[in-house]
Amino acid sequence: MNSDTILIDNSIVLFFNYLEDCKVKSVCCCGASLLDMQQNLTVSAGNFPSLLQEFLDIGFYIFLPKIYKRKFSIAFHVHGNEMMEVDYILGADIFIKKEIFNQVGGFDEDYFMYYEETDMFYRLKNLNYKSIIIPHINIIHLGGGSFLNKKTFDINRFRMSYKSKVLYYKKNKSSLSCFLMKFFSFICYILRLPRYYRNIPTIISILIHS
Repeated sequence: MNSDTILIDNSIVLFFNYLEDCKVKSVCCCGASLLDMQQNLTVSAGNFPSLLQEFLDIGFYIFLPKIYKRKFSIAFHVHGNEMMEVDYILGADIFIKKEIFNQVGGFDEDYFMYYEETDMFYRLKNLNYKSIIIPHINIIHLGGGSFLNKKTFDINRFRMSYKSKVLYYKKNKSSLSCFLMKFFSFICYILRLPRYYRNIPTIISILIHS
């Protein structure tokens, strides 16, 4: 549980009871539907990064928005009341069985701030474990929201996030996949540079040298 979270429900007990009572032994982890300070839905989970997702992020996602959000988006809100299996749970509220956490090796310390939970959940998935979001449990996440928002863009957060994404691909994908990810990412951000004109030289440098 992150230090920038506020519990609304008795979340810890609810998480514990869910995992204790769950009949599906492969379910090892659960999380809540996260809210921002205004108690609006914010990012709670995501799909694993993929080359198709990177390609769609160039701008093609607008042609199939519902499929993109459900199958490819690396960060999404959780709607509805049905429990939902997800690729990874946002690091703000991961509740995982201790023995499974130790079995998978926990968080990889090579990451700094970003993608460490994505990497751990990818390893869990490879061991056939499942992760569930319980939407009727809510937690306020003070740090919720996208750093790519025009009004809140932070070049240092962008640098750390992109470098962590490159590291994720190097650890979990082939060299070709990493190269193609960088190529698609370069096109994606170049097309959006006018939105971040004050940081153009730095953004280009990060994309080229990471």
